[in-house]
Amino acid sequence: MESSAEIAQTLLKLSAAAIFANNSTALDRIEWDLSSRDFRGLAVNTVSEIDVRQHDSLPLVIASQFDAIRDWETPLSENLALVVFEHDTAEVKVATPFAEDATNRPDFGPPTTRPAKPTGDAATGVATSVRTVDVRKLFGLDWHNHQLSLFAVSFDVVSNEAKVAIIGGRPPATPLLPRVNPPLGLTAPPSYDPATLGIEPPDDGVNFDVSVADKPDVIVRGALLTHALPRHLLPEPIAMGPRRVAAVVPVTFLLVGRNWNVPWVFEWAVPVWGDHSIAPGAPLSAAFAIPLPQDKVQILAAGTYSAYVVLEGRMFGPVELTIVDAIE
Repeated sequence: MESSAEIAQTLLKLSAAAIFANNSTALDRIEWDLSSRDFRGLAVNTVSEIDVRQHDSLPLVIASQFDAIRDWETPLSENLALVVFEHDTAEVKVATPFAEDATNRPDFGPPTTRPAKPTGDAATGVATSVRTVDVRKLFGLDWHNHQLSLFAVSFDVVSNEAKVAIIGGRPPATPLLPRVNPPLGLTAPPSYDPATLGIEPPDDGVNFDVSVADKPDVIVRGALLTHALPRHLLPEPIAMGPRRVAAVVPVTFLLVGRNWNVPWVFEWAVPVWGDHSIAPGAPLSAAFAIPLPQDKVQILAAGTYSAYVVLEGRMFGPVELTIVDAIE
C-alpha cells in the first residue's frame, strides 16, 4: 500500500500556478487517479515557498481515500483537522477546514444526522476526495516570514508533513524564550526520569503512551530525543528541586475523539536536566509523565481516543486510549 508521502510526491505534485488557481480540472484528475491507487489515508502538499509580495494565500491540497464504512463512521466533515507548526516559535495551531461548527464535541458518538450505513456493494467501495484549503485564511496567519509544517489529522489517521517557507515579508517575530512551567511538576524530578517511567528512549523523536491510572487520572508518559535550538536553552542551569535544568523543550499533546470537530491541545514544557550549559545542536534527551487536567478528563465519555505528540515540526502517533466507563 502506498504511503501518504508517496501520494503527496506523485499525485499531489502540482505546479504553483495550479495550486494557487485552485484548478478544479487538475483536482478532478487527481481524484480520479487516486481512486485507482492502493492508498488509504490522508496526503497533503503545497508549494515549497510563498512570496508575500506575490501571493496573499497559502493553499494546501488535501487528498483523502477511505473505505466506505470508515468514511461513514468517521466522515471528514466531522473529523478532519489541520495542524500548523511554526518553527520560529514552536507554536502549534489546530483548526477544522470543513465543519460548519468548530466547537469541540466531547461526547463520544456519531453526528446527529448522517446518511444510512452503506450495505451491499456500496459497503465495499471507497470514498475519495481532493480539495484545497487556504491555510492563511483558516488560521488567520500573520503574513510575515514563517517556516511552517502542515499536517492533516482525522481521528486515528495522520497525513505526511508539508513544509512551506513564507518569504518577502517582515522578519519573524522574536523567538520564544524557553517555557518554564512549574504547574507541570518540574519540581518533581522522578516524574521526568526515563528509567522510572518505563518508556524506551527513542533514537530520534518521541516515544509515548497514554494510560488511565486511578480515575480520573489520564497520564501521558514519554521520552524524547532532539537537538538543541537556541530557544530551548537557558542562559545558565537553574535549580528545580534537587536537580538543575539546562534546557526546556516545548511539546504539544493532541487528544482526538471520533466526530470531534477540533482536537484538544495541551502545551507542555519538558525539562532537560544538566549542571552545565548546553550548546546549540547538542542532543537533548528528556522524559515526562504529565496528567491531563481533570476538568477535561471528567467529560470524556466511554470510548476510544487517539493521541499525538508534536515535537519540533514532527507528529508522533497515533497512540490509542480507551475509556471503559465514563469518568465521573
